[in-house]
Amino acid sequence: MLCSTLMRRKLMVIASLLGLVCLSCFWMFTRAVIANEGCSDGQSRQYLEELCTNYSRGLVTGSLCTPLCVQQDIQFSRCIGHGVKPHVLTALWRDTRIIMKAAPGDIGIEQLFLPMESSQDDFSITKDKFIEHAKVVQTSIYYEISRVNPQSVTRMIERVVKECDIGQDNMLTIAEVTSCWMLLETKEYSFYQLLKGNSALPELLGVCGNLYAMQYSPSEPFLGFLTNWFEVRNWKFRVQLALGLLEMVKTLERTEFGTVYLCDIQESNFGVVRRVDGSLIVKAIDMDISFFDRSLIMQIEYEQNNTCSSDKECDFIACHVKCDQRRKQCSGVLSSSNLRSICTRIFRRTYSYQPALLLNPPKRIAGQLKTLLDQCGQSESPHLDWMLLNQLQTLLTDSIKFL
Repeated sequence: MLCSTLMRRKLMVIASLLGLVCLSCFWMFTRAVIANEGCSDGQSRQYLEELCTNYSRGLVTGSLCTPLCVQQDIQFSRCIGHGVKPHVLTALWRDTRIIMKAAPGDIGIEQLFLPMESSQDDFSITKDKFIEHAKVVQTSIYYEISRVNPQSVTRMIERVVKECDIGQDNMLTIAEVTSCWMLLETKEYSFYQLLKGNSALPELLGVCGNLYAMQYSPSEPFLGFLTNWFEVRNWKFRVQLALGLLEMVKTLERTEFGTVYLCDIQESNFGVVRRVDGSLIVKAIDMDISFFDRSLIMQIEYEQNNTCSSDKECDFIACHVKCDQRRKQCSGVLSSSNLRSICTRIFRRTYSYQPALLLNPPKRIAGQLKTLLDQCGQSESPHLDWMLLNQLQTLLTDSIKFL
């Protein structure tokens, strides 16, 4: 009887281990499929060749075009994009690794000039006139920025135009206008320009047509942790990643335009840069599904079919809004925050079987950390968020002082 019981337990343990192995293999296989979906080095090289051809024909321009197309100081490495963003490339600019992203859509320019009633051969426009025209046409990010701060629209457009105006003569050629327009139609690039200098975002390095280069901030440190169940990185490294995420959250809470909400919280959307002192800076490297707080509330309140019977029906990926039970409509009250999403989706896993970043902490802090993460995952108070964030920073910092 005892032998039979022991045998059953052994079989259960073996079955559990086999289950973990299968899940791990499935997860790694899924990641490999996703990572390669829509990503082809051959297509990327073809895209770059077409871009340089358009540059040589005088159809596009930018500070990146000469080193990319003439001097060939920028050497393509590989494609890392997938899905709706196939042209996300790594490259070497002399000895520095960079990321290059292409704005979606064709490089074609015909549609741009129809409203301006100008021919291609003799086309030119003053910078001020182009800015006014851009505000009238209202690019994809125009509505979001104008909701937050209408005056910022001009600033954002001016920054993009400055990047495209190679002659710096306040007159824009056909190539300069085309390049500006395609970039203004790209939410992520416009976002980066508006928040230029924010330490939570990668530094922009230049443009060529609809291609923009940015600081290399790889997400591999996060993804490498996720894809290996049986070799969890040491606690100090994981705490450095966690502290970097917390510092990023702080930075995005206090921009001059309000809080930036990241509504697609997953490890592949964060990159890591190492400081000289060895500490890590975490960057938000994919801003396509990000919103300023007021813009997010207005989008959910006025633009979506926002009838609801529960809070869950008002969810927008990782961003959550309260359902007004009296009106049966999604309200203007946000019930989530970047901190709460990171606590539940990365620090500890509420929605996934993947290993959590703060898995298996040292025993001396395990109880206190669990309490803080429990509170963090339930917090709906901005004031409480700040308290929890500071407490998490202190606890995690202290946990690696002597490691």
